[in-house]
Amino acid sequence: MKTTIAYELKRHTKTSGARVIYACESGSRAWGFASPDSDFDVRYLYVYPEETYTSLDVLKETLDTKPYLHEGTGAMLDFGGWELRKALRLFLKSNGALLEWLHSPLTYHESTPILDLWRSLVPDILDPRALASHYLGMARNSLARLDISAGGGVRAKTYLYAVRPVLAAEWVLTHRTPAPVALADLRAGLSLPKDAAADLDELLTRKATHNEDFSTPRFPNLDRYLTAKLTSLSETRNALPAFEPDRKLVNAFFREVISEAA
Repeated sequence: MKTTIAYELKRHTKTSGARVIYACESGSRAWGFASPDSDFDVRYLYVYPEETYTSLDVLKETLDTKPYLHEGTGAMLDFGGWELRKALRLFLKSNGALLEWLHSPLTYHESTPILDLWRSLVPDILDPRALASHYLGMARNSLARLDISAGGGVRAKTYLYAVRPVLAAEWVLTHRTPAPVALADLRAGLSLPKDAAADLDELLTRKATHNEDFSTPRFPNLDRYLTAKLTSLSETRNALPAFEPDRKLVNAFFREVISEAA
């Protein structure tokens, strides 16, 4: 599949004049709880030649495709790319999606020196308050779709889309670093109550053997844990001081990358 995705990525970007410096898997496959029919969510970062950044040309900051069925493999492929300058503006805001891309356990292409340097800048720009806010917002949205107070069955996918950001927010507020992308690695650095952990294990087992639309009965212990944890983490986040990232370092990195693309 990696060869297929690399070929498709070249096909989608060949007329743009852009150079792909990084491509990875995002979403449930990177998080470690994909269903048999999960899409391949390929996300990538690209840069234009140096002279493009000193011209009056309007740069296309995103290169996206609608999800489509790949005839050779029968897999659903979804490609989305961000241009370097757009990505770095989001990097300065501790954008959660971008930080997850940079640390995805499933990569399809990487310009190693550039990405190594980029990741080394994380401690100088990371705003735990902003990153935790990203995850807490995701968790609230998913919990609202679950409607925990209503009872009844819910989509396993939505359940996990509530669990993971709660754990990620706890990681960020506890360790002051980006949360691991894979759920298994995330759990390894945290301590869940035994009853909630058992519920989560069962939820993951069910999700792995059913398709995306699978619904599951509720897990009361997990529900209580998520509700209480969301409240306590929000209080911790609110107590954090404001943070200003080191823009000079990021600007210097930008100039170095585009000069290499010349």
